[in-house]
Amino acid sequence: MQEIVLHRATDVVYHKEPEKLKDRILNTPTHIVLKNVSTTLYRGEVLGILGDYETLKFLKDILVGLIQPDSGRIRYKDTFLSLDVEDHILNDHLVHVFITEILEEYMTEAALKKSLEKLNRHPVIFNHWEKPLKNLSRQDIAVILLEISAEISADITLYNNFYRYLNEKSFLRFKEVVNTHEAKNRGVYLLESSFEPIELLANHFIWLSYGQMRFEGTVKKGFEVYNEYLKKRSQLKSLDEEALFDLEWKERMYESAQFKHNLQRRQKKYESVLDKINIQRVIISFILVFTILLSATLIFMDIQFSKEQTPFTEETLTDNTEEVNTRLRYGFVISDSLSAAGQEIPKYSLIRITSDQGDTMTASINDTEVKVSSSDVLYFNPASMYESVQDDTIRQYTSDTYLYNYMFYSHYLNKNVSVAKDNMTLIEESKYRVKVDGIDITYLVENGTVIGLVTSGSDQQEIIKALDIQDDEAFKIFRSENGFVIYDKESNNWLFLSR
Repeated sequence: MQEIVLHRATDVVYHKEPEKLKDRILNTPTHIVLKNVSTTLYRGEVLGILGDYETLKFLKDILVGLIQPDSGRIRYKDTFLSLDVEDHILNDHLVHVFITEILEEYMTEAALKKSLEKLNRHPVIFNHWEKPLKNLSRQDIAVILLEISAEISADITLYNNFYRYLNEKSFLRFKEVVNTHEAKNRGVYLLESSFEPIELLANHFIWLSYGQMRFEGTVKKGFEVYNEYLKKRSQLKSLDEEALFDLEWKERMYESAQFKHNLQRRQKKYESVLDKINIQRVIISFILVFTILLSATLIFMDIQFSKEQTPFTEETLTDNTEEVNTRLRYGFVISDSLSAAGQEIPKYSLIRITSDQGDTMTASINDTEVKVSSSDVLYFNPASMYESVQDDTIRQYTSDTYLYNYMFYSHYLNKNVSVAKDNMTLIEESKYRVKVDGIDITYLVENGTVIGLVTSGSDQQEIIKALDIQDDEAFKIFRSENGFVIYDKESNNWLFLSR
């Protein structure tokens, strides 16, 4: 019997980290993007979700599995096609190469050839066939993505903010494609900042206001609720009224302390010196300075500390948290070949580290405790304060294959390797890794679960300069939104380890 629920998100919460390192160190409050958002997509349903652009951007990445929510769960096991014009405006692949790379992940070779011939007859695609995608207008990119989605029989298709890029003719085509998905019992996520396409295409409606679910129900009822909101908002006559408007929803989203003055504007002449000083930050700053000076003194005195790594806290909120904390106690094999527990372990494989004794480490391989040299294995402490980077900062220095298709390849992280095998051709190199046939992507596997991937870097000197990698750093470890990223300078490879 066919499963009626294609995709489900439950109580998703997501905070956007401050971009500046000092803000993260000083514990500056994070920006809440999503709070307790739940969605259920059924077969044959077009689910319209209305929200502001930033909210929808993060929601899209969470629904597809590109980023992990701070709390909540995402469940689906079907093929997923996510389309967003803004994801491809810097893509320098030729149009036909770009189309081919997407289609070949969902189609057999025979079906791919037939679809390419069909797409090449489309006027917009034909005119731009040999042009870099980045040279096209956003409207043309939207048309190309739309035609690609018409060729792919994905169980779930997500369109993020397409309406703004479509003219009247292309919107009619959009409607036709969405209706076809619906008729073929597939599911469609329609994420839009405008209500109009949702009203015309969706059969169920969710309204996100201040990152929260303000309405869920029929499109007709949602139209009435949303119109009433717009009517009240249009009657505001001053900035102070606008600040007080929707106060209840703002208070739900943010800390109540931010609204203790009832959002009334204070004039500078009534502010005291203490109003301008954040005591907490001053105290933390003093502690940090003291810690740095103490550390420098100890290093100078050549005092040796125990190198036993501090494990993650044993307290867990959910079973998933416990699994993640255990998973991150790894060593990356950095030698070309490592023999342990009666088997050859290839480079970039991940092995579980149980203790670190400096020059040697104890690893658990095939349920056997073995000693390995620290020169063969790179171990890192997940609790350490590694430099944080944004995912898109790292992506621009990766291979073209990953850069322009990262949503697809990242989608399989934290999933059983069999899911990836169902959707692409994989070559099993060992129990620790599988390679995508003919593609510069290798998945790292642990107990049948894809926990990371390896891909080549772009220009090595550019990476070294941009990320301030020193001459004595063979490997550079970063903390990212989704886990950890390791750069192998000698081989010019990126290793992504998911949380």
